[in-house]
Amino acid sequence: MLQFAGSGRLSAELGLCRRPNRFYQCNQFPSDDTGAKMSIKILVQFKALAEKQVAFHAIMESVKTDLPKAPGCLSATVMQAAGNPCQYALVETWDSEARHKAHVQGLLSNGAWAKIESHLDGQPISAYFREIS
Repeated sequence: MLQFAGSGRLSAELGLCRRPNRFYQCNQFPSDDTGAKMSIKILVQFKALAEKQVAFHAIMESVKTDLPKAPGCLSATVMQAAGNPCQYALVETWDSEARHKAHVQGLLSNGAWAKIESHLDGQPISAYFREIS
C-alpha cells in the first residue's frame, strides 16, 4: 500500500503477491503466460476538504486529461462518490511500477504534490493492483 507522507515523501510497502503455483515480489511485474508484460493499476482514494472541494474537482478534471500524456501512463479514470462530493477515486493504468514511481517522484520534486495535498482532508489511500485471470 502506498502512503503519501505529509513531508513530501512517498513510501511503499510491497508484500508478496501470489499467482497460481508461485509467489513473486509485487514490484517484479511478471509477464503473463504468453510472455507479454502485464500492466499495473493504481487505485488512489482522496477526500477533499469541504471548503476546497470545487478547486480539487478542477484538479481532478486536469488529472483525467493530463495524466495519460505522462510517459508510461496508459489511462486514468477519475470518479466522484455519488453520496459524498468530497470523496474521489483515481484509477491509473501504467506500463510499469517503475514509470509510476518516477512520475510520483516528479510530482514530489516539482511541488505539484504539495499543491494537491493542500486540498485534502488527510492522506490518500493507494495501492497497486493487477487484474486476476
